[in-house]
Amino acid sequence: MFSDPSALKAVRLRHFVRDCSAMPGEMSRFEGIEQAEIQAATEFLEAQHLAICAAHDPTVVPLRRRRTIVVSPDVLGRLE
Repeated sequence: MFSDPSALKAVRLRHFVRDCSAMPGEMSRFEGIEQAEIQAATEFLEAQHLAICAAHDPTVVPLRRRRTIVVSPDVLGRLE
């Protein structure tokens, strides 16, 4: 959460945490947002897990790739 473009330019992607911690600001205002995001992500994952479990059918057999063997006609002639 950056308030101006100059602050955003000061942050490098490779050193994100170190650059952000060097900037002045109060982190307590983000604690509530962080907890809300964690809660939303947890609820989303639980809902997706329940949907997957509800849609799971153990009688379905996974498809298997048919394997083919390519043999040159010359090789078959040599086998006889």
